[in-house]
Amino acid sequence: MRTLSYTMSLTQNIGPRTSQITETQVMLPCSRPGHLYCIDVESVNAGIPYADSFSVLTHYCMNNISENETSLIIYSQIKYKKSVWGFVKSVLEKNCWAGLEEYFNSLIKALTVECEEGNGSGGLKRKTRKRRRATGVGAALQTHTSEHISVNHQISPSNLSHNHAINTRSDTNIILSSMLLVAVLCLMVINGLLYYKLWGLEEAAAYTIMDLHVLKNTPKTEEDWINLLQQQESLHNVEMRKWQRVLHTAAQLLRQTEESLTELQMSIHPTATEKMFSVLKPNLKSLNTERRGKSEM
Repeated sequence: MRTLSYTMSLTQNIGPRTSQITETQVMLPCSRPGHLYCIDVESVNAGIPYADSFSVLTHYCMNNISENETSLIIYSQIKYKKSVWGFVKSVLEKNCWAGLEEYFNSLIKALTVECEEGNGSGGLKRKTRKRRRATGVGAALQTHTSEHISVNHQISPSNLSHNHAINTRSDTNIILSSMLLVAVLCLMVINGLLYYKLWGLEEAAAYTIMDLHVLKNTPKTEEDWINLLQQQESLHNVEMRKWQRVLHTAAQLLRQTEESLTELQMSIHPTATEKMFSVLKPNLKSLNTERRGKSEM
C-alpha cells in the first residue's frame, strides 16, 4: 500500500485557491510480478465544496498477454460518502467523468509515446484500441499496445494531479456559479414582490370603514347629520385614547432607560467617576462663566 498527498493550485476566480488531494494505492493479492498487476486507487479531495461527500475509486488491471502485447484496463467509479442534492450530484458526476475521460486520453498519449520510443526503427506497427464500457458503477477503458510495457514503469503523479485539478476546478466553478445564480434570482423575486406591494399601497385609496359607510348611506336629515357627527367624534376619541396609550408606553420606556442609566452610573467605580467629572469640570466652568457674563450684560 502506498499513500500520496499533494496540493494542487486552483485557478478559478472565486472559491478556494488550493486543493489537498490524498491518494491511497493498494496492490491486490492476485497480482503476479511480471504477469498481472491489479491496483486499487482511492482519491480524496479536501479544501473544496462538497469534497467530503465523495471520492473517486479507480481500479488498474495490467495483464501481460504476449511477449509484445500488454492489456491495461481501468475501471472508475464515484463513491458518495454523504447524501447530496440531485442537482449537485449531477454536476459532480458530469465533471468527474469529463476529467477522467481527459485523464484517460492523456494516459493513452503517454503510453503511445513510450511505445514509439521503445520501438525505434524496428518498423513494428502500433495498434491502439479504446473501448468504454458503460456499467452501473463506473466506466472501463481498455488499451492494447504493440510493445510490452515494463513492470517497473510507473505513471507520474503529474497526470493524476492534472486530472484532479481539472475536476476540482470545474466542480467548484459550476457549483458556485449555480449558487450565485439561485441567490440572484431569489433577490430579484423578493425585490419584485416589494415593488408590487409598494405600488399597491400607493394606488390604494385611503378609506376607512367609516368613510365607506358614509359613502353608502348619505345623511339626509338633521338627525342623520347629528348621528354622523357623534360617530365621528367617537372615532376621534378612540384614536386619541390609542395614541395616548402609545405615548404613555413610550414615556415608561424612556423612564426605564433613564433609571437603567442612573443605576449604571452608580455602579461605576468611584475613581472612574471622579476621573470623568475631572474631565468634565473645565467645560462646566467655562459654560458657567459664559452664562454669568451674559447675565451681567
